[in-house]
Amino acid sequence: MNTEQLQKTLRASQYAEQVLGLHQTALEQDYAIDQFHHALTTNDIFKRVEQELKDIQDESQWMRTLRILRAKLMFRWIWQDANQLTNVITLTRELSDFADACICAAKQFALPPLLAKHGEPIGYDGQIQDLIVVGMGKLGAQELNLSSDIDLIFAFDEQGETNGRKSIDVQQFCILWGQKLIYLLDHITADGFVFRVDMRLRPWGDGSALAISHVALEKYLIQHGREWERYAWIKARIISGGKRGDHLLEMTRPFVFRRYVDYSAFEAMREMKAMIEREVARRNIADDIKLGAGGIREIEFIVQVFQLIYGGSKRELQDRQCLVSLHHLGQVGLLDSQAVIELEDAYLFLRRVEHAIQALNDQQTQMLPVEPDLRQRMIDTLGYDSWNAFLAVLNEKRARVSDQFKNLIQEEVASPAETETQLELRLDAVLDDSTKNLIHEFWHGNALKKLPSKAVQRLKDFWPHFIEAVLQSDKPQVALTRLMPLVESVMRRTVYLVMLMESRGAMQRLVKMATVSPWICEELTQYPVLLDEFLSMV
Repeated sequence: MNTEQLQKTLRASQYAEQVLGLHQTALEQDYAIDQFHHALTTNDIFKRVEQELKDIQDESQWMRTLRILRAKLMFRWIWQDANQLTNVITLTRELSDFADACICAAKQFALPPLLAKHGEPIGYDGQIQDLIVVGMGKLGAQELNLSSDIDLIFAFDEQGETNGRKSIDVQQFCILWGQKLIYLLDHITADGFVFRVDMRLRPWGDGSALAISHVALEKYLIQHGREWERYAWIKARIISGGKRGDHLLEMTRPFVFRRYVDYSAFEAMREMKAMIEREVARRNIADDIKLGAGGIREIEFIVQVFQLIYGGSKRELQDRQCLVSLHHLGQVGLLDSQAVIELEDAYLFLRRVEHAIQALNDQQTQMLPVEPDLRQRMIDTLGYDSWNAFLAVLNEKRARVSDQFKNLIQEEVASPAETETQLELRLDAVLDDSTKNLIHEFWHGNALKKLPSKAVQRLKDFWPHFIEAVLQSDKPQVALTRLMPLVESVMRRTVYLVMLMESRGAMQRLVKMATVSPWICEELTQYPVLLDEFLSMV
């Protein structure tokens, strides 16, 4: 082994020192192949996992072999990172490929004992069911870091039963299958672990069934899916499950990416942004390069907010990878070129720092070390003369991220220039008695009483903006009379009210068209989805 490069590797990582002490001969054999100079392709990694595990039937031996392989590959990756023989994008892709290969191998190894005991899982359609493994978070985006856990969701296509001597339903079979997969990868033995597995992103989180059917997942997303889950599912990727997995993922896309410009996401994203800001202020996480101000999370949040709001109408924004989507934001004009350059530069820098932190002891942390020796090891790896010199660069890059984050969806919907009472008085002066009665019946009718409280609140928020736009019309009486049925038809689907509040141009266009064409108002009332076109034209 190259002595200078070896010393840099051991300087960068106490964990690498331990691996070398345990597996020096095997590491020297690996080094002899390419001197750790070459990137590993996806095929290289899958073949390596397959070859190492070939013909192993004993569970303990299988687990030991995969853990040793993980240690050897981690040594290689730390070597490459410490000696700048790789880059962030290549390294995170290789780590993600290795996770994929391990998941597929564990899934395959876990199956035969289940088949022997319970038989094949047969859906009601007569087809053998597969365990669909969905990668979430950094794994889904193929952006794993050196010591990432892996976020997974288990699913299957259709309910049914197994056909063996001890029959169980398909869901229970897939739960047992998933539990074994987790154990094979996550269980800590004398040789360590392969990947920590986190299942908390599944519907209902901890305490819910470990595997869910396609139909149940679809129902959950429609009825109970929350904005943060839309945010999480942006990065979802099928790791194993074939065409049925692809169909399942395709089913989730309308939940994540609304086909119109999703102005309703502004409100939820403002709330999430405020939560992040409160968390940073409350917790002592200034030294956390992921969660602290100007950290990795803020860059990812900036990108994913734009994806949620515009991804349905701009398909190029639906990519899972942060940097790819960041570039697309620049190309479609949602971020200026300087912002794209600064955010990309900060992201790559922070991810390299993250790897330097995690290489030290193979720990899933993004906190800057406090021990002088560990700090010195880090700055030696990153190429800085002193800790203060490193901090100066780090703080400068985080400040730029913070500026972009603070500017993101900063402004609330502008309030009307007049108070609601003033608007009502002006409206009252231009309406005849029949239209006044129409408004009274609307606000006191049974339809409004049956609305959920949140929908009523959104309607009340919408009303002053609506009145203001009507009063700016040259025919307010006509506009209001024609648009009231439309308001009543969409008040349960409050997303349309939010869309109109967030887009003043669309509201004004809607009022103008109402004064020109009663037919258009009737069509919009019958088919509110046509309102999407107003926003896409703004």
